[in-house]
Amino acid sequence: MDGVTAARRPAPAYDPKASFEISVSEVDLRPNAAGRMLKARIYQPKGPGPFPTVLDLHGGGWNRKDRLAEEPMDRALAASGLLVVAVDLTLGGEAPYPACVQDANWSARWLKANARRWNGDVSKLGVYGSSSGGQVAELLAMKPGDPVFSAIPLEGARSVDASVAYVAMRSPPSNTFARYENAVNRKNETMIAANKAYFAPWQT
Repeated sequence: MDGVTAARRPAPAYDPKASFEISVSEVDLRPNAAGRMLKARIYQPKGPGPFPTVLDLHGGGWNRKDRLAEEPMDRALAASGLLVVAVDLTLGGEAPYPACVQDANWSARWLKANARRWNGDVSKLGVYGSSSGGQVAELLAMKPGDPVFSAIPLEGARSVDASVAYVAMRSPPSNTFARYENAVNRKNETMIAANKAYFAPWQT
């Protein structure tokens, strides 16, 4: 049994005014193409649950930051009664597009298969993505079964899909080429370099 279909009591109604103590832990996920161990940081409310679950995809212009990028937001969400799981994504310098989208797709499937370990309910799994993580979240939500994005198998839970119930985003670069043109017009060399590192070859 993969942990998704097991019979469980229904999740309580979400109360945005609730306040829970939380515990924070980390687990290894898998090594990426560059050999770096991707990790997940888990913000677990202390209570009977099960708690609605959110996957956090970090920003950083596809080339910076990690699972700690949105820690204040993740703590606040968890304190309100959500199981929040923030994951590392492959950076552009480690492997270009679509590597980090593949990470997100794999992480959604992994979380569905494992959330009950932290008293999470994934019947309506959500995704929170900030900046470039928002763009990755859009691709995850729109094409969960894309054979390129879902290319990394999840051992022991091959029947689990990456579909999500909703996506919340902060400043996602939905039109990535327009973002690049904006960087060129503003002579933002850092953003120009980040785009070219991530979209390699450039035709992607």
